[in-house]
Amino acid sequence: MSEFLLDIENLKTHFTVRMGNLLARQHGVLRAVDGVSLHMKKGEVLGLVGESGCGKSTLARTVVRLIPPTEGAVRFDGMDLTTLSPSLFRKLRPRMQMIFQDPYASLNPRRTVYDTLAEPMLAHAIHPRKTIPRIAGELMEKTGLSRRDVRKYPHEFSGGQRQRIAIARAIALQPSLILADEPVSALDVSVQAQILNLLRALQKEMGLTLMLISHDLAVVRYMSQRIAVMYFGKIVELGTTNDVFAHPLHPYTRALIRAVPVPDPPSERSTFFSPLKGDPPSPLNPPTGCPFHPRCPHATNECQQNAPILTEHFPHHTAACLHVNKIHTLPI
Repeated sequence: MSEFLLDIENLKTHFTVRMGNLLARQHGVLRAVDGVSLHMKKGEVLGLVGESGCGKSTLARTVVRLIPPTEGAVRFDGMDLTTLSPSLFRKLRPRMQMIFQDPYASLNPRRTVYDTLAEPMLAHAIHPRKTIPRIAGELMEKTGLSRRDVRKYPHEFSGGQRQRIAIARAIALQPSLILADEPVSALDVSVQAQILNLLRALQKEMGLTLMLISHDLAVVRYMSQRIAVMYFGKIVELGTTNDVFAHPLHPYTRALIRAVPVPDPPSERSTFFSPLKGDPPSPLNPPTGCPFHPRCPHATNECQQNAPILTEHFPHHTAACLHVNKIHTLPI
């Protein structure tokens, strides 16, 4: 048995993109995920953060084979999912589930909640058919809803209630791994805490391994034991939650932390702050060297020429930056 429940090694997901007009058609390569390596132990909560478009969702969908990888390995409990036959992968499918970002789009509006919850249990035959109505009711109660609501349709629920239904569907097959892709970003702030507390309680109760994907560092700080920071399809920093927030090693991580609102900025933050300039570069035309150097306030000529490698600079704290020794001493 592997030490890790999930072991991602040099994973790449590239897409061929057509460019130009009909008379001068060209093909480019969009590197959505470009050499990601991550490991998750059983029962761990890992937060994956980064701006929109950095490849977080593509990474999650590639892990569960909703998108085929271009290169690399994804090992689940020691088995490489990228090489498994469809029949063998189907046997593993119940153990890994996703919670999608938009509860309005992830539920079929033509099906009742009971149909939504019963479908995976029927498809994988993990429970006797006659017990499924009872289990569906228990799932509703487990996620803070009423048993009576199983016969309703998605449009009869609020956004927070729909996300609870999506969570109930995700745990219906008693999975080991859940990948939650921005599970609260489409919800009101007042509802977000309720959903996060529900996920936290279920994770502890069921011993789930949880990858929480978010652009909100406050959410990730509350939920996660470790944080992986993603930029331009790559992991640029990885460490425990306390280490990443107390001593960020990458300038991109520092900028994300500085962007989190605080009640009293003058007293809680130093006056040193170099905000990011510009937008992320086009993935169809990546910059040379470090992909962050066009926006980095600390970039040098070396950064433009040499691409940094994710390296451990402190125990269990890695970063892909050529100037870690300088940056980690600066105030946040």
